[in-house]
Amino acid sequence: SRWYQRRVRGHHSGNLLASCSMDNTAKLFDIVSERCRCTFRRHSDSVNSTTFLPYSNILCTCSADKTISVWDIRTGLCAQTFYGHVNSINSISFNIQGSTIASCDAYGIVKLWDVRQVVEIDSFYLRAASGEFSGV
Repeated sequence: SRWYQRRVRGHHSGNLLASCSMDNTAKLFDIVSERCRCTFRRHSDSVNSTTFLPYSNILCTCSADKTISVWDIRTGLCAQTFYGHVNSINSISFNIQGSTIASCDAYGIVKLWDVRQVVEIDSFYLRAASGEFSGV
């Protein structure tokens, strides 16, 4: 198959793994039973990264379709979608409180998102070569 899993992330329980794929899906695997528990289908392009909100049942995915989706892994339903990047999103992370998502796109634009209000908080450009950043 030409579709393949790109990355995996572990859940705090130690029993679950989330993967992202070029087939526009993310999957949740049960390590004990060695089975897929859920396939998350909402993105219209490759899913580039996943992350779990620490100590919760929330999974976040980002995609080349320029969106971020927040999922409830118990139901498999998308709870929120964030729009605002103009390039493929390659990386995401929650802060420890789970109130903010940081995302970085293919051009080095980092955006901070308020999870509760579903709005962009801030945006800046990372200059990888110099280690500097500037407001956007």
